[in-house]
Amino acid sequence: MHPSRGDWVWKQPQLSGGAFAMVLCTTKRLQTEFTPLQEWLVFELRKIFMLSFDGLLSVTR
Repeated sequence: MHPSRGDWVWKQPQLSGGAFAMVLCTTKRLQTEFTPLQEWLVFELRKIFMLSFDGLLSVTR
């Protein structure tokens, strides 16, 4: 595993709903024909979004 990957996740700016919707559309399109790299990318993106939304929820709470 790359230790820097976690740092990269935390340095990402909070994503807007529009960007989130755009990525969702892209991942849906990718799901029609997966390569291992695409699967990894989608997995990483989902992880980032979960962290981002957890952060947003804790801020708005």
